[in-house]
Amino acid sequence: MENLNVEKTEYLDYEKNRSLESSNGKIDEKLKKEIEELTIEKIIGNVTLQSLQFYLYENFPKNKYSVVEKNMDSETKEKKNSDYLIEYNNLNISENKDRKLNLSFELVLFDIKKKEYLIKREFVADEINQGGMWGCSESRFKCIINNTIQIGTAEIAEKFWKK
Repeated sequence: MENLNVEKTEYLDYEKNRSLESSNGKIDEKLKKEIEELTIEKIIGNVTLQSLQFYLYENFPKNKYSVVEKNMDSETKEKKNSDYLIEYNNLNISENKDRKLNLSFELVLFDIKKKEYLIKREFVADEINQGGMWGCSESRFKCIINNTIQIGTAEIAEKFWKK
Protein backbone atom coordinates (compact mmCIF):
# COMPACT_ATOMS: atom_id res chain seq x y z
CA MET A 1 0.00 0.00 0.00
CA GLU A 2 2.90 2.33 0.75
CA ASN A 3 4.22 1.87 -2.79
CA LEU A 4 0.80 2.83 -4.18
CA ASN A 5 0.80 6.03 -2.13
CA VAL A 6 4.27 6.90 -3.42
CA GLU A 7 3.19 6.26 -7.02
CA LYS A 8 0.04 8.31 -6.50
CA THR A 9 2.05 11.23 -5.08
CA GLU A 10 4.53 11.05 -7.95
CA TYR A 11 1.69 11.05 -10.48
CA LEU A 12 -0.03 14.03 -8.87
CA ASP A 13 3.28 15.92 -8.69
CA TYR A 14 3.82 15.19 -12.39
CA GLU A 15 0.35 16.55 -13.27
CA LYS A 16 0.79 19.63 -11.07
CA ASN A 17 4.15 20.41 -12.68
CA ARG A 18 2.70 19.85 -16.14
CA SER A 19 -0.15 22.26 -15.35
CA LEU A 20 2.28 24.88 -14.05
CA GLU A 21 4.48 24.54 -17.14
CA SER A 22 1.51 24.85 -19.51
CA SER A 23 0.58 28.19 -17.93
CA ASN A 24 3.79 29.71 -19.34
CA GLY A 25 4.36 31.67 -16.14
CA LYS A 26 1.00 33.42 -16.49
CA ILE A 27 -0.67 32.14 -13.38
CA ASP A 28 -3.02 33.96 -11.06
CA GLU A 29 -3.65 33.02 -7.44
CA LYS A 30 -6.90 31.20 -8.22
CA LEU A 31 -5.26 28.94 -10.81
CA LYS A 32 -2.25 28.40 -8.57
CA LYS A 33 -4.54 27.27 -5.76
CA GLU A 34 -6.45 24.94 -8.12
CA ILE A 35 -3.19 23.34 -9.22
CA GLU A 36 -1.98 22.94 -5.64
CA GLU A 37 -5.28 21.26 -4.70
CA LEU A 38 -5.29 18.94 -7.71
CA THR A 39 -6.59 15.44 -6.94
CA ILE A 40 -7.13 12.35 -9.01
CA GLU A 41 -10.89 12.95 -8.81
CA LYS A 42 -10.49 16.48 -10.21
CA ILE A 43 -8.25 15.27 -13.02
CA ILE A 44 -10.71 12.53 -13.98
CA GLY A 45 -13.71 14.86 -13.87
CA ASN A 46 -12.15 17.72 -15.82
CA VAL A 47 -10.71 15.51 -18.53
CA THR A 48 -14.05 13.69 -18.82
CA LEU A 49 -15.74 17.00 -19.69
CA GLN A 50 -13.04 17.82 -22.24
CA SER A 51 -13.31 14.34 -23.73
CA LEU A 52 -17.10 14.53 -23.98
CA GLN A 53 -16.80 17.76 -25.93
CA PHE A 54 -14.36 16.05 -28.29
CA TYR A 55 -16.36 12.80 -28.48
CA LEU A 56 -19.73 14.36 -29.16
CA TYR A 57 -18.48 17.44 -31.02
CA GLU A 58 -21.55 18.48 -33.03
CA ASN A 59 -23.97 16.27 -31.11
CA PHE A 60 -22.96 17.38 -27.61
CA PRO A 61 -26.12 18.54 -25.85
CA LYS A 62 -25.85 22.28 -25.33
CA ASN A 63 -26.52 22.04 -21.62
CA LYS A 64 -24.39 22.87 -18.65
CA TYR A 65 -22.39 20.12 -17.00
CA SER A 66 -20.61 20.18 -13.67
CA VAL A 67 -18.21 17.75 -12.19
CA VAL A 68 -19.05 17.17 -8.57
CA GLU A 69 -16.37 16.41 -6.04
CA LYS A 70 -16.71 13.84 -3.32
CA ASN A 71 -18.28 14.90 -0.04
CA MET A 72 -20.47 17.57 -1.66
CA ASP A 73 -23.89 17.50 -0.03
CA SER A 74 -27.10 17.13 -2.04
CA GLU A 75 -28.27 20.68 -1.41
CA THR A 76 -25.03 22.16 -2.78
CA LYS A 77 -25.22 19.86 -5.81
CA GLU A 78 -28.73 21.03 -6.66
CA LYS A 79 -27.69 24.69 -6.39
CA LYS A 80 -25.04 24.25 -9.08
CA ASN A 81 -25.81 26.22 -12.22
CA SER A 82 -25.94 23.07 -14.35
CA ASP A 83 -28.31 20.70 -16.06
CA TYR A 84 -26.26 17.57 -15.38
CA LEU A 85 -23.84 16.50 -12.68
CA ILE A 86 -21.03 14.06 -13.34
CA GLU A 87 -19.52 12.28 -10.36
CA TYR A 88 -16.82 9.69 -9.89
CA ASN A 89 -17.40 8.25 -6.43
CA ASN A 90 -15.71 5.68 -4.23
CA LEU A 91 -12.41 5.66 -6.11
CA ASN A 92 -10.35 2.76 -4.85
CA ILE A 93 -6.93 1.99 -6.29
CA SER A 94 -5.56 -1.46 -5.62
CA GLU A 95 -3.14 -4.00 -6.98
CA ASN A 96 -4.38 -7.37 -8.21
CA LYS A 97 -2.53 -10.64 -7.64
CA ASP A 98 -0.34 -9.91 -10.70
CA ARG A 99 0.67 -6.53 -9.16
CA LYS A 100 -1.33 -4.68 -11.85
CA LEU A 101 -3.31 -1.62 -10.82
CA ASN A 102 -7.09 -1.48 -10.81
CA LEU A 103 -9.26 1.51 -10.06
CA SER A 104 -12.80 0.73 -9.00
CA PHE A 105 -15.30 3.57 -9.03
CA GLU A 106 -18.94 4.51 -9.24
CA LEU A 107 -19.91 6.67 -12.22
CA VAL A 108 -22.92 8.94 -11.70
CA LEU A 109 -24.66 11.10 -14.28
CA PHE A 110 -27.52 13.00 -12.65
CA ASP A 111 -30.16 15.08 -14.44
CA ILE A 112 -30.81 18.01 -12.10
CA LYS A 113 -34.02 19.20 -13.77
CA LYS A 114 -35.64 15.77 -13.80
CA LYS A 115 -33.99 14.83 -10.48
CA GLU A 116 -33.08 11.41 -11.80
CA TYR A 117 -30.00 9.29 -12.26
CA LEU A 118 -29.19 8.60 -15.88
CA ILE A 119 -26.18 6.51 -14.90
CA LYS A 120 -25.26 5.12 -11.50
CA ARG A 121 -23.00 2.08 -11.92
CA GLU A 122 -19.81 0.54 -10.63
CA PHE A 123 -16.83 0.03 -12.95
CA VAL A 124 -13.22 -1.12 -12.75
CA ALA A 125 -10.42 0.33 -14.86
CA ASP A 126 -7.06 -1.36 -15.29
CA GLU A 127 -3.62 -0.15 -16.27
CA ILE A 128 -3.52 -1.72 -19.74
CA ASN A 129 -2.46 0.86 -22.32
CA GLN A 130 -5.41 1.30 -24.70
CA GLY A 131 -3.34 3.22 -27.25
CA GLY A 132 -4.64 5.97 -29.52
CA MET A 133 -6.48 8.78 -27.77
CA TRP A 134 -6.30 6.85 -24.49
CA GLY A 135 -2.63 5.90 -24.77
CA CYS A 136 -0.36 6.35 -21.79
CA SER A 137 3.32 5.97 -21.23
CA GLU A 138 4.22 8.21 -18.29
CA SER A 139 3.16 5.82 -15.52
CA ARG A 140 0.77 3.08 -14.69
CA PHE A 141 -1.22 5.62 -12.70
CA LYS A 142 -1.68 7.62 -15.89
CA CYS A 143 -3.03 4.47 -17.55
CA ILE A 144 -5.64 3.74 -14.88
CA ILE A 145 -6.69 7.40 -14.95
CA ASN A 146 -6.98 7.38 -18.76
CA ASN A 147 -8.89 4.10 -18.70
CA THR A 148 -11.26 5.46 -16.04
CA ILE A 149 -11.90 8.55 -18.16
CA GLN A 150 -12.41 6.39 -21.25
CA ILE A 151 -15.04 4.29 -19.46
CA GLY A 152 -16.85 7.35 -18.07
CA THR A 153 -16.76 9.25 -21.34
CA ALA A 154 -18.00 6.27 -23.34
CA GLU A 155 -20.86 5.57 -20.90
CA ILE A 156 -22.02 9.19 -20.85
CA ALA A 157 -21.64 9.66 -24.61
CA GLU A 158 -23.61 6.48 -25.26
CA LYS A 159 -26.40 7.74 -22.98
CA PHE A 160 -26.69 10.95 -25.01
CA TRP A 161 -26.39 9.26 -28.40
CA LYS A 162 -29.32 7.02 -27.52
CA LYS A 163 -31.55 10.04 -26.85
